[in-house]
Amino acid sequence: MLSELMAVAFLAAPMTGGGERVDVRRAAAADATVEIDGAGGTLRIVGWDKAEVWVTGTLGADAEGLDLSGPRDHVSVEVETMGNPDSVKSDLEIRVPAGAHVPYHGVTT
Repeated sequence: MLSELMAVAFLAAPMTGGGERVDVRRAAAADATVEIDGAGGTLRIVGWDKAEVWVTGTLGADAEGLDLSGPRDHVSVEVETMGNPDSVKSDLEIRVPAGAHVPYHGVTT
């Protein structure tokens, strides 16, 4: 599963305009489900040996913010947007526990 996580990358056109920098962490179980939603642009998912989810990077110009929430066994990462989420191009790295399950719901452009 770790090789699958490391291979996941969603690439789109480069982000234009300036966005908000994010650097947030949340405790997570070693085998948590980490659900990612609304993250268009460049997304890197990396498995690591810590019991937490760590999101760093820059949100797209039309993003309202980043929501990192949920219990330790089901963490949600969501880029909140104004208007059309397909137009938001964020550049994020999401570190997840190496044993995590990561369903992804993104946008394509």
